[in-house]
Amino acid sequence: MSWEEGIDVNSPIFEFIVTDDDVIRSVAGPGTGKSFAIKRRIAKLISEGNNPKKILAVTFTRTAAADLKKEISSLNIPGSEDVIARTLHSLCMMFLMRADVLSEISRKPRIMFSHEIKTMLYDIHQNNYGNQREKEKKVKAYEAAWARLQHDNPGFPKSEIDALFEKELVEWMMFHDCLLIGEVVPFVLKYLQDNPHSAIKTLFDIILIDEFQDLNKAEQEILFELSDFSKIVIVGDDDQSIYSFKHAHPEGIRELPNRYSSCKKIDFNICRRCPKTIVELADHLIHNNKDRTLDHLLPYDENDDGHVHVIQWETLDHEIYGIAEIVANEISNGLKPEEILILTPRRLIGYEIRDIINSKNIAAKSYFRENSLPTDQVRYSFALLYFIAYPNDKVVLRYLLGHGSLTKLYNQYSKLREYSSINKISINDILEKLILKEISIPGTTNIIKRYSEIKEEILNLKGYITTNKSFIEYFIKGDDTSEFDELKSIYEEIINEIEEPDFNNPEELWYWYTEIVTRISSIISMPEVPTDIDHVRIMSLHSSKGLSAKLVIITTAIQQLLNYISDDIPENEQERIREEQRRLFYVAITRCKCEKNVFPGKLIISSCTSIRGQYALQMRIPSRAAQLRQVHASQFIRELGPKLPRTIKGEDLL
Repeated sequence: MSWEEGIDVNSPIFEFIVTDDDVIRSVAGPGTGKSFAIKRRIAKLISEGNNPKKILAVTFTRTAAADLKKEISSLNIPGSEDVIARTLHSLCMMFLMRADVLSEISRKPRIMFSHEIKTMLYDIHQNNYGNQREKEKKVKAYEAAWARLQHDNPGFPKSEIDALFEKELVEWMMFHDCLLIGEVVPFVLKYLQDNPHSAIKTLFDIILIDEFQDLNKAEQEILFELSDFSKIVIVGDDDQSIYSFKHAHPEGIRELPNRYSSCKKIDFNICRRCPKTIVELADHLIHNNKDRTLDHLLPYDENDDGHVHVIQWETLDHEIYGIAEIVANEISNGLKPEEILILTPRRLIGYEIRDIINSKNIAAKSYFRENSLPTDQVRYSFALLYFIAYPNDKVVLRYLLGHGSLTKLYNQYSKLREYSSINKISINDILEKLILKEISIPGTTNIIKRYSEIKEEILNLKGYITTNKSFIEYFIKGDDTSEFDELKSIYEEIINEIEEPDFNNPEELWYWYTEIVTRISSIISMPEVPTDIDHVRIMSLHSSKGLSAKLVIITTAIQQLLNYISDDIPENEQERIREEQRRLFYVAITRCKCEKNVFPGKLIISSCTSIRGQYALQMRIPSRAAQLRQVHASQFIRELGPKLPRTIKGEDLL
């Protein structure tokens, strides 16, 4: 197939593919064909004789990278399989290994989990860094190379307290042989800035970057450093910028022409994915935001109008059961489970909807992988599993030692760490010697006791694994197993993928076990939503980025969850947060797709008017446990504009 097949020569997509400018910026609204355009542009470049090994495509997810290579290869253009397609973090890790940077700075590529980071922050307290939440924000700023805002220059700490925090943070990670996943970005940026003659900077002739609005300033600068000797194509949409928590801001793509005054600007604004009614609603919604790049998102004339329903239930319990019933009805009317996408602002709601749908013999899976370890018990269980696989891992031992203590025993642990640094002996060995009374460190009684408890738990768990040839069930107690659902789901996926060992061979058994734990760790630390599915998908609004479905249901669209802003946030900051939450709702509603003459596309936006107080507290909605919490529909629903159908009772849609 030729790269130009099926493309209108008068369209922005054709212009994007054929233009030969050194710098191109394309702002592409949802469903406007940007992924298609990127793939066809790469195909054209290869067909013209460009070396595919010198073409880099940076994508937001590993799945997107794999899909890009697969679809380019389907065009049967020789060499297309050699295109480099990676996420930015994967690219940075490749650079660090290639340049041997990690070994030079005495760092190990052991990525920390979020619960381990929280424990680490108890140990970082020598100066007044604030509470745990404020220290977590400093970690995010460190990962962004201290460029918290788009106009900040990434590189060095912006204050003395930031510098002290970075020093203590890095010392902790060097002692524990670990790395933050976001830390690879400042490492690579510093390396590229300090080594202008590095061969890495000439690896690529052409760089294409997708979802640019989701990159923070440090991540952007890495790609700019790489483009000194290459052509660069930047694609994104400031209206879909939803990751300010990692310091990615919409100004990044908006202000690109300020950096490259001669950049070619090609925008895509005709939405081919969504039904026409949904496009009009989405356009009306997003026009409430200021300083946008695209003007109007326009519907594709040949698409169907589609169906939109806005419904409300008396209680959240009624809503959960009602949504499951709607799904069952749609499937009985001909939709396939994999054609349904349910988006919810809280995983607890998603779990209940999933369980009820499954009870109707309909396959449904939840994808809250960012919350695969949702409770303290699940995190502790996973840490035990990890420690069995990697008994010399310093980070997981630190987490286990602090488990169950409000202070994480940081004072007692600091004494062990000091002893370890002076005497060049591991924490494990110190604790073993303390138990045997071969050494004495005053003030460590509780942490010695805690280590003894860990050893006993590990012994029991190993015995269970040897006897039962499994391990997740060991931790599940009682009737309510929902907290382990995501971990169990990951475990079952992996079990079905890897070859079963000879369970009578201890060496094979423990190799099999370690492989499972390693894969679980990889999925938890870098979650992805699979594209090969046969079930209803249930996930957060953030996780839906890049996905689509014929039926999209947004649940519990209430003001207290969508557009809730605390009163203690400064007024100028409140508007910034509100605009990002509006962008998130915009992303969610534009997941709906139509298929001409097959299915017109359907969007259901659901809310409720009351939630049980205890349940509301679990979702961080201020409430009284014993009372019903009154709630109301999000203002974003009203902002969808005059073409929005009137809200009806949820029961009327059944």
